[in-house]
Amino acid sequence: MIRGSKHHLFFILIIGIAAALRLPHLDERPMHTDEAVHAMKFGALLEHNRYTYDPVEYHGPTLNYFTLIPAKLRNMQTLKDVDETTLRLVPVCIGLGLIPLLWGLRPALSIGTIQWAALLTALSPALVFYSRYYIQEILLVTFTFGALVCAFNWINRGKWIDALGTGCFLGLMHATKETAIIAWGAMAAAALLCALVKPTFRYGLKSLSKLQMGVLIVSAGITSALFYSSFFTHPAGIVDSFRTCGIYLDRASVSGAHHHPWFYYFATLADTEAWLLALGGIGAVWVLIQSIRKKISGFLLFWTIYTISMTVVYSLLPYKTPWSMLGFWHGWVLLAAWTITAILNRTTKPVIKMGFLIILGMGCGKLVYADLLNFGEFAYDPTNPYTYSQPQQDVVQVSNTLETVAQSQPEGLDLYVEVISPAVDYWPLPWYLRRFTSVAWRSAISPETPPAPVILVHPTMESALIEKLYTQPPPGQRPLYLPLFEKDMAMRPCVYLKGYIQKAYWDRYMEKMP
Repeated sequence: MIRGSKHHLFFILIIGIAAALRLPHLDERPMHTDEAVHAMKFGALLEHNRYTYDPVEYHGPTLNYFTLIPAKLRNMQTLKDVDETTLRLVPVCIGLGLIPLLWGLRPALSIGTIQWAALLTALSPALVFYSRYYIQEILLVTFTFGALVCAFNWINRGKWIDALGTGCFLGLMHATKETAIIAWGAMAAAALLCALVKPTFRYGLKSLSKLQMGVLIVSAGITSALFYSSFFTHPAGIVDSFRTCGIYLDRASVSGAHHHPWFYYFATLADTEAWLLALGGIGAVWVLIQSIRKKISGFLLFWTIYTISMTVVYSLLPYKTPWSMLGFWHGWVLLAAWTITAILNRTTKPVIKMGFLIILGMGCGKLVYADLLNFGEFAYDPTNPYTYSQPQQDVVQVSNTLETVAQSQPEGLDLYVEVISPAVDYWPLPWYLRRFTSVAWRSAISPETPPAPVILVHPTMESALIEKLYTQPPPGQRPLYLPLFEKDMAMRPCVYLKGYIQKAYWDRYMEKMP
């Protein structure tokens, strides 16, 4: 690819392409349930300047703390002020860091491999799609890659700044998501096998300064502790950050809706990125064969073993969500880039090389096409292989209708609304009703509480609601309720709510309608 000083311009161009595929229209896709949960958690931090880590839910606190940056820059003081763009800017910007971090691998990889890796990282639909989700996954991938790049440079240069960087990134990994432990295990396995196979790798590890190792450990511990303790205002969070490992291990082993077969991730990638996976697989086999002949770099062998280990563990774990594959998928993308460069370097006939480049161009074009589809309705279409329990436009319509109803009433956004669904199964609606001040979130019909003027109820609880409204009250105290929507409104696949409104409120609402 590009040689000489022009590679700096190439990287700027690739980062620009990656940003163009991630930044536009961040607010057009309905908020996923997981995004809404994290957004509400961030609201508590924004409004009260304190984060209390919960070892059962929410994952680590880095996502929330980094969100303070765009929120403060945009002068947002409460959750009511925050929008989807502000939230999703965080994973987008941190995910873009995967591209410049590649520059730190120049001693181990050729500039051609680095450039191809930058291009494929920018275009990969999986990396693009989930970079636009307000969840922790892309942060974990970026911090993991940062730790590996710093560790590689530390082993090769022996500088304390690299040890410090490795420690900080390891601490950020731990403070981001519990599954960091999987990456650490894969790193340890890869380092052990490389030390057995590659004497230079083994000598590099033995030559590391113990003082610098101490710097690494201390920086990792301090970085993680800062976030989990809410900057030392909640010390119990540090203990909870380790206690949570057992909680999530139990959750991963219990059968549930998120349990999928071992090939689930590969099936998700097969539609648009199978050729990348195939090239990565060819590269992995190539590296392993060459390592037997001692003709491969220690980093490439490490990266291959690390990627395979991550893939095996995530595939064998029964609990699966599609974004969880990003950690090992990033490994295959880099291996695919190395394979492309190796093939081009070994191809001497210009016709064959040109044909291969044309095929690669067509493959990259398919990636771009898949990326561009996600700027429209396909971003939340159930047929999109990357969507997962994705809410549809119904949830936005519910929010817009309720706001219009509220504007037509004397109470305004103080309008009393009841949302009733078993097992609090009404997400992501709390995000969309965050501007309402009087919302009661219930998991059962309560005979004692007075009914709200507007009620959203799960269809299975409709009969109990009718009994409360029209059987229990004495005659003359039974206000008439009308359907607010023409159909059951989907919060997400298989989760619906019905809407009802008192007639007096309906009349005022209709008066305001054009």
